[in-house]
Parts: sequence; structure tokens; C-alpha cells
Amino acid sequence: MIAGSRHISVIAAPELIDFDYGEWQGLSHDTVKEKYQALYAEWLNNPHLIKVPKGESLDDVRRRAVNLGIRS
Repeated sequence: MIAGSRHISVIAAPELIDFDYGEWQGLSHDTVKEKYQALYAEWLNNPHLIKVPKGESLDDVRRRAVNLGIRS
């Protein structure tokens, strides 16, 4: 919608599609809270300090997004 009125091309960037929730993917908040008590609490209080098991950290996402600007 934004690009249409400006007559510019849109390039889909799969690097920005989603956060990889790893073992948390598809689980409810209650299930994650119960199964990963300490990590879930840390996620709520300091999300920038944790990495989801078999998933990503926010730093991983930042790195992925920043690298978009240097690809050719």
C-alpha cells in the first residue's frame, strides 16, 4: 500500500518475517511460563539477554535486520 502510490518496487525481505521462537513456537504463554519458568521470567524482564532454546535472541534478529543493508 505504501509503495503503490509512490510507484516504487517492493522487495520482500525474508530476514524480517518473524522471530524464531524455537522450542517455544506454537506453545501458549501459559505453557512456556510453566515449562521454562526462569527463562520466561527473564524474557519478560530482560528480553535482550536471553536466547530461546533452539531459536533466536533479539541480538540475532538485530544482526539479521542490519545485514539487510549490506547485501547486494
